[in-house]
Order: sequence, then C-alpha cells, then structure tokens
Amino acid sequence: MATGRHRIDPRTRRRVAITVATATAVAVLLVAGGAALLSRWPFGCGETRYLRVAATVSMAPVLQEAAREFNDDPPTYGGVCVYAQVNEAQSATVLNGLAGAAGTDPAVPDVWIPESSGWVELARTSERGAEVLSTSPVPLATSPIVVAAPASADGLPDPERADWEMVLPDALEPDRDLRLVDPNRGVSGMAAVHAARDLLGDDDAADVALTEFVRDAQPRAAVTSDIDLRSVYGAEPDPSGPLTVVPEQSVWQYNAGAYPAGRTPGGALAAHYPDGLFQLDFPYVRASTDPVKVRATDDFYALLRTERYTQALLAAGFRTPEGEPGAALRSAGGLAEDLPFPATGLPGSDLVDALFDWNQLAMPTRALILADVSEQTGEPLSDSDSRSRLEIAVDAARLGLRLFPDDTDMGLWLFADGVDADDGHSEVVELGPLRDDDPGTERDDRRERLLDAADGIAVEGGGSRLYDTLLDGYEEATENFHAGRVNSLIVLTAGRDGGSSDITGDELVEELSERFDPQRPVTLFIIAFGDQGERSDLERIADATSGTVYVTDDASEIGDIFVNAISRRLCVPDCSN
Repeated sequence: MATGRHRIDPRTRRRVAITVATATAVAVLLVAGGAALLSRWPFGCGETRYLRVAATVSMAPVLQEAAREFNDDPPTYGGVCVYAQVNEAQSATVLNGLAGAAGTDPAVPDVWIPESSGWVELARTSERGAEVLSTSPVPLATSPIVVAAPASADGLPDPERADWEMVLPDALEPDRDLRLVDPNRGVSGMAAVHAARDLLGDDDAADVALTEFVRDAQPRAAVTSDIDLRSVYGAEPDPSGPLTVVPEQSVWQYNAGAYPAGRTPGGALAAHYPDGLFQLDFPYVRASTDPVKVRATDDFYALLRTERYTQALLAAGFRTPEGEPGAALRSAGGLAEDLPFPATGLPGSDLVDALFDWNQLAMPTRALILADVSEQTGEPLSDSDSRSRLEIAVDAARLGLRLFPDDTDMGLWLFADGVDADDGHSEVVELGPLRDDDPGTERDDRRERLLDAADGIAVEGGGSRLYDTLLDGYEEATENFHAGRVNSLIVLTAGRDGGSSDITGDELVEELSERFDPQRPVTLFIIAFGDQGERSDLERIADATSGTVYVTDDASEIGDIFVNAISRRLCVPDCSN
C-alpha cells in the first residue's frame, strides 16, 4: 500500500531545460498521475508549480485518474502552470504533520481528502491547521460504517436490523473475534469505540465493560487506516470468521473482487448496518493559502464534480454525498441498497472522547508489584477458606502475569520485617519489559522469571512495614516514570501495618499527596486479602494518588478486580474510592 510515493516541494521552481533534473521530474509525474505531461511539457510556462493532493487510500485511484486529465491540459494562472499530483495518505499521518508531531513529514498538502470531516475538526485545533485548512469542506462521497461478517455465518442478527451490541465480547452465540482499525488510525475504529461507550453508559460498571471490549479488540487492531478484507477472510470466508468494522465500500470491494491485482470470488460477506449508523464523508479540503494554489484547488474540485468522476466514485463502491447508491452498490451482493437507518458523521468532540477511552485502556502498563510476606499473610483468608492470604496473593500475581501483554513493564518486591531488617523490602525481579526481544540483546523473558519467583514466595514473618514500603516503592516508580505508559504500584497485602513502619499512615498520606503529579501520575492499586480493620486508612492512602483499594475474602474475585483496576485508568488523575 503506497503512502506518499513522491513528494515535490511546491516552492521549487523549475525552468524549462533539457537537464537531468527535468528528466527526473518527468519520471516523478509519470508515477504520480501525470503521464500526460509527456505530450504537454510546459514549454512557455513562466513557472511550474505542483498541486499536492493527499487522498485517503480507498479514494486515491479515482483522484489519480482525475489528475491525469487535469495535467493533460494544465491550467495557467498568470503564467504559472499548475500540475496535480495525487498521493495516498493516511488521515492520521496528515493530522500529525499539521500538529507538528515528532517524526512526521512537516510538509502539508495543498489539498487534503481525509476519510471524515472529523479529522478536519481535529486538525483545526492545531495552530497550523487553523491557519491553512478551509472551514467549510465539501464531501465528495459517503460510505456508512458497517460490521462485516461471512454471509454464511450463524448466530448473527438480520443485516438490516443490527445493533452495535454485536461487537461487544460474548454478545453473540457462538462468540466471534472482532477486527477493527486502531482508533488512532481510522474513524471506523473510533466509531466502534464511541458506539460501545454510548451503548454501555458512563458509570463504573460501564467502564469495566468498556475495558473488556478494548482488551478484546486491541490485540488484533489494524495499525493502518484501511483493513484489506482479503487479509482477514481470504478468498472464501469461513462461516466461523470474525466480525470486522469497516466502511461499506470495503465490503463492496471484497464482494466485487475489485482489487488492482485482479478479481477474487465475490458475494461472500454481508454488511450489517447497526442502529446508530455512522458514515465517512470524504471531504475535499483546501490546505493552502497560496493564491495560485487556491485557484488550482477550485479547478481540480470542479473537475471532480463532473459527471465522469462522480460516476467513477459510485462505480468504486461509494455513495453520493446524500447517501444514494450507484449501480455498483445496487447490483452487489451482501449490501443494502437503501440504508435502514439514517447515517451521521462523528463530530470531532466524539472522536476525541473515543480516542481517550481507547488510549487510556490500551496504553501499555508499567507496574511494580509489592507483595506482602509478613506474618499476617500466613493467616487463613476467611472462615470459609482455609488457604492463607499469601497463597491467594500468589495466585493473584500469577493471574495478573497472564492478563498483561508482553509490552508490559513489570517488577517485583517482597516486603516484611523478615525480608530485610533495615528497609523492610527487597527487589526480587527488577522493573522491565515482560518480554524483551530487542535485536542484538540476549532474550529476556521476565514473565517466566516473575512466575518462577512467585512459585518461591513464602511467609518471611515479622511486621509488614507496609507504609515504609509504599513510600519507597512510590519513590522508585516516580523516579523511573515512563511517559506513554500507565505507571502504577500493584500492592498485594494482608492490609495491616500495625505500627511496624517508621512512618505513620497520616505521614504517608501527606508524603504521597505532595509527590503525586497529575501530569506524571503514578497510582496505587491496593488489593487487600481478608477482613480489614484498616480499610479506611488504605483508602486514604490510595486516594492520595488517584488510586484504588480492593478488599476481598473471595479468591474467585481476583480476575474481576484486575479488570476493574484497569478500568480505573479512565478517571486518573481524578479518581476517588
């Protein structure tokens, strides 16, 4: 998939001469949609400029064909000849360039056709975007966001009576994997997250359910703006195949076999149209303030609105800006001719909310585990469960290690008087990636080391030194804070300090409150096992870091506790118990 094959600085002024530079420019334009220049190379042009058009991948072929026609008889503006050059560009890449994100191409196109006006709203929040982007972009076409599935699949709703609930975990029987574009890359992914949030609500239970949705979808999320359905379903979809959130045009392309490399068997996928239907609108956006480029932008748009290219977009599986299908969609299998529900765009504010939810829940974790091995951990969990609190804590640690993916940073300390008479804690496994496969270094499977360490944990005895250890662990985590990760301490404890520490609970709360930085938050997630006479103290300690306390005497609750803890990322730095 091309992503901006050739870029020519529009400020470059090429005088007509038979030189190596001229020959190179001809080759560039041949590739980028200017083959017709061979017959009309600009002899007599006082100056030549290039109208750089960045188009979303699915629409680029039609625009490149239009560029060839535009360049066959290039317009001249006061002696300046302008040639259109269309490149495929992911909307997120252009947005990042406008925002000046590190590592992105600082060049901004003269015309931008993203997949959705929502991208334009987001881009205009940047200083550069507000300066150069037109305020009233007009759509070239539309395509509703649908849920694709094998047409022969069982257990799915009527395609024209679907609901977004079908994308939630365990909503269908049989259950199916979900594929979507990473919301940071495409609006179809943002739409799925927004729909899930809208369906679930915004209370604590909804946060937990949304956490399960993101954890289910994130490992398979596509990192490009478009999903090639051939890579998901092959030539003949298996009836047990996954659900995929994509634009309707992608389903048409698959079913029609309309790929540049040739045809594939068609009519194998069904598009499900959820109630609460969203659509892409492919706006035509002027992104230059150069007077010559502005005039050329208007002329290129006028060409695109001629019958030839409006029909070309319909023939490529898009709908009109008003949502009407062309003959290609009408004759395709697996698609609805008339939309069963009104389709709307997603405003920028909704996209931002969806991105926040996704990024908070999908963000990699950096967690130091503090495991209590004091004499209190040897006590039974409850009257109905004779296993020791430490046994349950170790089981919780093992479960947590299975729940977190390889890109998690994790380490382990044990704490109690019996571990270290001076500090009350010792480092068993240093903080680092669960799995480190960096080239040129010896592979380090920290997950295995942590599991081995968990198998060897035993009661060491003495007081817990809980408060001292929490302060030392917090200092360690804040000094080694990693941006772009959720930094936290996970504390597995019997929940009692009992005066064993050098500091009091009140002093610990004061210290943590002073050290907590909302811009670089490190949070405490405390899981206390068994009856807790000191629960209120633990809650005050966690609150000082926007953290959470979970108290349980039921070992079966551990999995739910971890999911709840992850869902609390959505309220940091303003959480309270």
